Amino acid sequence: MHFSLRCLTVLAFAAILSAGCSKADDITDEIPEPDGWQTEISDLRSRWKQANLDGEHEKIIEMTRPYLQEALRRKDTVTAINCLLSIAQAYIFIEDKDSVKAYLDLSEKLDNGNIGSELSAMLDNILGIYTMKFESDYSRALEYFLSGYSEIQGTDNYRNQIAFLGNIVSIFYTQSDPNGLTYAREAWALANDCEMEDFSLCLASISMAQMLFITGETDSSACYIDRAEYYAKKDGIKLAYSLIALIDADINAMLGNAAAADSLYTEAMKYFQYAEPGTIGLCYLHYGRFCEETGHTGKAMELYRKGIELSYYRKNVELRHRFLYHIALLANEKGETEEALDASLRYVMLNDELSYMRKTQDFNSLILKNRQMEYDNEIQAKELALLRADKKIYTSVFITAIVIISLLFVLLLYMRRNRMYRLLSMQYNNFVQRINNENIRQAPEGDMQRGTEAEDAADAELYKRIEDLMKNGKFYSNKDISLKTLSDALDTNRTYVSRAINKYADMNFYNYINMHRIMEAARLMSSPSFDTPLKVLADELGFSSVSAFYKAFSKETGCTAARYRKEISMSMKKKAV
Repeated sequence: MHFSLRCLTVLAFAAILSAGCSKADDITDEIPEPDGWQTEISDLRSRWKQANLDGEHEKIIEMTRPYLQEALRRKDTVTAINCLLSIAQAYIFIEDKDSVKAYLDLSEKLDNGNIGSELSAMLDNILGIYTMKFESDYSRALEYFLSGYSEIQGTDNYRNQIAFLGNIVSIFYTQSDPNGLTYAREAWALANDCEMEDFSLCLASISMAQMLFITGETDSSACYIDRAEYYAKKDGIKLAYSLIALIDADINAMLGNAAAADSLYTEAMKYFQYAEPGTIGLCYLHYGRFCEETGHTGKAMELYRKGIELSYYRKNVELRHRFLYHIALLANEKGETEEALDASLRYVMLNDELSYMRKTQDFNSLILKNRQMEYDNEIQAKELALLRADKKIYTSVFITAIVIISLLFVLLLYMRRNRMYRLLSMQYNNFVQRINNENIRQAPEGDMQRGTEAEDAADAELYKRIEDLMKNGKFYSNKDISLKTLSDALDTNRTYVSRAINKYADMNFYNYINMHRIMEAARLMSSPSFDTPLKVLADELGFSSVSAFYKAFSKETGCTAARYRKEISMSMKKKAV
């Protein structure tokens, strides 16, 4: 089970320059008088901090915009960039990808390369979170966090150092890499040695709980999450409530305390009004897996569907492949073939888009580089003559191990991809056979019918005639097929034909034609005697070119025509044996 504390660590940057400020009065949109400008900006930073702790991100955007406009008018670049980054940070919580990008672009235009280490670190933090949420690129996110940490390391800004260490820990935790324990311990030591406030102690406690959970020390992990809850409730860190309950639930689930775990997952969902969307998605995922493991598959599927809906609505891809993976497997087990096929297709396409394997390999390379640099620094402080030989041995062994692990990982992904293609091929083949066994495709009932009763009846009858013309007359094989030729063949008009297809097939005309063409191609290719060249098959089905056929086949089934033929052929041979 994976989760992250990015939703908390980003808070530290709301108060970069607000130390020592008193709590602000009620927020207004009034611009201060010129002689009190710097005082009001200091007060604004204090209000940012409190609004973040209360999870009031829209409030931050609303209160900051007037100050941004005034800073631009005054040509106060540093304050303007601070305002821009604070608004971008608030949109990170809301997961409004386009707005985050817009405000980051504006800050980049104003940046003259002299904004200082604090704002530079804040920018690195936001970019790291943006990269994870919307690009699912952990290696680049880790680079941003390490860069930001180096900007403020060695300063007396311990709060933000702890924040960066927490984000670094979250990367290692997501990858189930126990090497993150070093950073967690560093954060905990900073929080205690420097006598930090409850907020930083809460962050450090969560970091320790995460990494101890990874290393299997569940009892110690439970102790740290209890501390995190104490600090969160004491300081009113509402944004942390759901996350802390979620971690506690995961620990209890690992220990086999099913009743306690179920209660804690439910408690985590009660605080969704304060939680950022990323934490809400994690709750859906973890609670869904728990329900699945305890036999409540119906509830698990409901949670997965809520999670994938939230992912698409927020344009957050970080957890999307996990939701699709579990939906595909669970739907397949329940016999819900169409949903399983849809989730499987989305899963394959998402992994291709994100170049998941390449990014994971990049992450491993970055870890290797970082570890090597740390090792080199240690050697410089010792007897170089004695340790040079050992360095070569350790480096060779380490690199060899990484190479072996990387090769095994690539092999695992390759085998997994092949299994996924096999599943897609067989599911689509079963789907085609089921459709072909029906005399005529039936018009759906219910929500798809939105017209009058007479109009629905007419559309349903027309759709049956269209389906009959496709299945029995193979009208889709005409190269010059169009809405006009189809409507002429049915002695009706194009508007009625288009409306019937859109209403009952839930797709446009050309996708509908391609669907029938590909189903026919899949049916023919499933025959043991099939030996027609794919170029000839494409022509017979009405495609203008073989490349158009390949593209349509891949889009419809999720794998190439050649791969589909190979998997189906292998399946038939196994059945024959």
